Amino acid sequence: EQFEGATQEAIQKERIALDDFVINKTYIFYKLSYFYLKYYLQMSSEYKSSLYFSLYSLYRSNINDILEIYQTRFNENIESCGILFYQGEFAMVDDFLAESVHVERDAKTAAEKYTKLLDKCDDETQFEPGEYPEVYVRAAQGAYYSYDVLSHRTSDECPEIPNTTEEISKMPETQAYPEYPIAECRQNFLNAAQRYYDILEKYPEYRINSYKYFSPVGRHFIYIDKPLYYIGEVYYKHNYFDKALQVFLSIIHKLPQSRDVDFARNSNHDVMGSVKYIIWSYIKTNRFDEMSAFIMGLANNSDFLSIDQVSSSIKFIIESYQKINRSDELPEFIRKVLSNNAFITSKESLNPEFIVKVLECGISFKEIIHYLTNTEDAIKLAIDILHFYQDAERYEDQLKFIAEIKSDSAFMSNDSPAMKSFKHRLEWYEKTDSELLEDK
Repeated sequence: EQFEGATQEAIQKERIALDDFVINKTYIFYKLSYFYLKYYLQMSSEYKSSLYFSLYSLYRSNINDILEIYQTRFNENIESCGILFYQGEFAMVDDFLAESVHVERDAKTAAEKYTKLLDKCDDETQFEPGEYPEVYVRAAQGAYYSYDVLSHRTSDECPEIPNTTEEISKMPETQAYPEYPIAECRQNFLNAAQRYYDILEKYPEYRINSYKYFSPVGRHFIYIDKPLYYIGEVYYKHNYFDKALQVFLSIIHKLPQSRDVDFARNSNHDVMGSVKYIIWSYIKTNRFDEMSAFIMGLANNSDFLSIDQVSSSIKFIIESYQKINRSDELPEFIRKVLSNNAFITSKESLNPEFIVKVLECGISFKEIIHYLTNTEDAIKLAIDILHFYQDAERYEDQLKFIAEIKSDSAFMSNDSPAMKSFKHRLEWYEKTDSELLEDK
C-alpha cells in the first residue's frame, strides 16, 4: 500500500535502504554477540561454572537462528564485510570448542569467510567507521590461522607432510630428493600466509604487540615473521629447496628486527630455524660454495651474532660441516665470529658447550681468550669448560684441556685471587681425572 503508484525505481531504492538497515543491524548484533560469547567462555573457563557456558550455548543458538533468517533473506553477493568477519570468528570458535562440546569442526567455514572478505573488501569505505584496517588485518590473520589448522588435519585430501627434516648423515651425492606435490590444503595455507605477510608489510603498526591472535578458549600469538617461516618450512618439507632458500634467506636479510621483547624472541627463533633450513638446503643441493659464502656473511653480521642463543646456531653450522667432511673451512669462519665485537661482548661467547666445539675445530683456548677483554671472564670460561667435561665424563679431554691451559704461561702468570683459586681447582681436577682413568 505504501508503494501504490510509486515507480519501480523508487520501490527498488526503498528496498535497498531496507536491506542496508537490516545488514547494519545484523552486523551490530554479530559484533555485540561476539564480545558476549568471549566473556561467557572466559568466565566459564576461569570459574569452572556451567552457568556461563549455558549462557554461551543460549547466545550461540540465537546467533544461529539470526544467521538462518539473514541467509534466507539475502543472497551472498551483498554480504557485508563486517558480517563476513564475524561469521569467520564464530566458525573458528566452534572449531576450538569442537572436542569439548561435540559440535562440528568449522575451520573450513572460517577460512572461506575470512578469504571472501579479503577478496571483496580492501577499501576503507566497505567497513564501519574506525574499523579499517584492523578488521581487515584480523581477517588476514584468521584466514592464515584457519588454513594452518586445516593443513595439519590429515585426510585423503590433505595427506601427511613428507618427513624430510632428518639430519644430514651422509654425503648428499648418494641421496635423491624428488619434489613432492603440494596438496591443495597446504597450497591454500601458503596463499593465506603470503597474503597475511603482505598485508602486515602494508600495515606495519600491526606487526608487534598491537595485535595478537586471540580466541575465547586460548591465546595464540602470531607475529610478522611466522608466516614467512612456515611458508619456507612447507617448501622445504616438499623438497622445493630453491623456493625454501628464497624465503629463509629473506628472513636473515631482514635483520635487524624490532627489539620488542616478545617480538624479538619470536624472531630469533625464526632466524635460527632459518639458518638450519638454509644449511640443509645447500647441502642437499650440493651448493657448497654458496653455503660457504652464506656462513661467512653470518660471521660478519653483527645483528645475527647479537641475538639470544646464537651460539646454538653456530654450533649447528660446525656440526653440519663436520658431518659432510668440510671441517677445514671452519677455522676461518670461527675466527671471524670470535673477532666480531657483537658476539665476543655477549654472554654467548662464554657458552662452554659452544667453546668445546670450537676447541674441537683446532682453535686453541689461548687464541679464544685472546678475543676476551676480561681475564676473569677467561677464568670463568675455563672453569665452565672443566665442569662440562666432568659432567660428560670426558676425562681424557679434560686432562688435555688442563695441559693446554697450564702451558699458557701468560694466562697462568696472573696473580689475582681468582687465578689462585683456579690453580687449586686445576690440581684437583688433574688428580681426580687421573685416578678415574686408572680405575677404568
